[in-house]
Amino acid sequence: INCKDERRLNNMAKIRVAIVGYGNIGQSVASIAMAFGMKVYVYTSKPQFMLPQGIQRKSLDELFKECDIISLHCPLTEDTKGMIHAERLKTMKPSAILINTGRGPLINEQDLADALNNGIIAAAGLDVLSTEPPQANNPLLTAKNCFITPHIAWATKEARTRLMNIAAENLKGFINNKIIFTKGIMVGMQRVHPTLLQNMVRCISATFVYPEIKDQKVYEYMGRFESNALYYLMQCPPEERIYLDFV
Repeated sequence: INCKDERRLNNMAKIRVAIVGYGNIGQSVASIAMAFGMKVYVYTSKPQFMLPQGIQRKSLDELFKECDIISLHCPLTEDTKGMIHAERLKTMKPSAILINTGRGPLINEQDLADALNNGIIAAAGLDVLSTEPPQANNPLLTAKNCFITPHIAWATKEARTRLMNIAAENLKGFINNKIIFTKGIMVGMQRVHPTLLQNMVRCISATFVYPEIKDQKVYEYMGRFESNALYYLMQCPPEERIYLDFV
């Protein structure tokens, strides 16, 4: 045993973790963090009385100033795009860690690279980038203490199987006038032609009936489904939309 190893190891207990975006994923992360004895703070539209015991609501500025780990789980909108920028990074602790498993454009990547290289924050763990695959000149590829994974946090076999099953069941339910409502992604389906819906169900179901269809085919089918569904969402006036979720 090397007792002179100067690398610092920290206990997770009592560490302050900030969860930005308290949806389904944010809530699950909060539960795991609490199991390790971490102090959990959240940025959410929910009032404090609606939050579980042990979770405290704070403003975004407070979270970045006070917490040891910042974990992003919010959607990408006009308001959240580029929300992690140089000025906000400067308010963080020098020992702080930034984690992004949400959407790449939440972060100004040059600003984060500069913050890492200049020791403004300690490290970053990223499963998403603004462009995927990343361009060769992405500054985060060479930034100090920046750990990047290729957007695979969702990609277990079990998660992909569940994703396809839910999508197929929702589509079949729509065809049979039995909408299955779950929380999350909103996709307007009211104006989708029945033949198109049937083809989508057939494509998704085929991945389970025929084992020779590889994962790439699954992605292609889901890509077609999502692009068509989102197109029809844009065409529907709000009062005519039906909302579904496939994750």
